[in-house]
Amino acid sequence: MEIIKATEIKQHYDTYIDLAAYYTLVDDVELSTINLNKAQALAQIIGIDFEVVAKDLQIKTKVKRDNDKHFQKALTKLSAIAYARKYFVGKQMITGKVFEEIEQDYTAMVVDMGRNIGYTIDEINQEIKEVLPR
Repeated sequence: MEIIKATEIKQHYDTYIDLAAYYTLVDDVELSTINLNKAQALAQIIGIDFEVVAKDLQIKTKVKRDNDKHFQKALTKLSAIAYARKYFVGKQMITGKVFEEIEQDYTAMVVDMGRNIGYTIDEINQEIKEVLPR
């Protein structure tokens, strides 16, 4: 019974560290602090030192920052694919079918990447909309 409770507490701790890292990246000090305090309270219950909590937050923030960089690069590539499709189809050099599958697959990958780093579907769709040709 004790192991199950400790495991559940650790899962909640990890969730609060993830949230604190996300809010740190988006510069929301209040929500970052709230989630960090919740993580710290749970850490005390299961015997995790404050230094470990701080290190966990640092690691999660770095990972999320790195993942966000990859997400931004993927958006740039998606934009390049979409503009290439528009250009080549506009010049009647190819049909749209050549790029459609690639663009759909890349869009799906961008959506997955965004969801993995904590963006909502609306935020992801907005990011995609901003990089696609009009």
